[in-house]
Amino acid sequence: MGRRNELAVFRETFARDPEEAGFAFLLHVRGNGGVGKSTLVRQWEAAAREHDTVVTAFVGEDVHDAIEAMEAVSARLGRQGRPLKRFDKHLTTYRQCRHQAESAVPAPQHGSSDGRAAAPAASPSSTVAAQVGLVGLGMLPRCRRQR
Repeated sequence: MGRRNELAVFRETFARDPEEAGFAFLLHVRGNGGVGKSTLVRQWEAAAREHDTVVTAFVGEDVHDAIEAMEAVSARLGRQGRPLKRFDKHLTTYRQCRHQAESAVPAPQHGSSDGRAAAPAASPSSTVAAQVGLVGLGMLPRCRRQR
């Protein structure tokens, strides 16, 4: 399909003031396979490259969570000369904290001394999620940054 209407709406965005209410900063494309979504996005990127002030970032099916999506966007914008330095610094800190939290997870216990089965240990990811939530509430001390 030509997708002329979608391409025209996208191009009209460049003439609008980004401070205007309802300005589209993010476009989300979804639909059934084989209907031309990837082609449309490639057309949008080509149209955006015609403008020096426009940057684009594409996140596809190979991204599995929010952190990966934000990292992909940051990397793409960096390659376009618009690095997200503060985000990248926070991402590094997040990874260090996550590594510390995952390293602190105790080994699972398989039984108790009185013969009863021990409660199943929490998975590392659920432990990290719980610790991150507590940090967000200010209930745990800040992680130590690696220097």
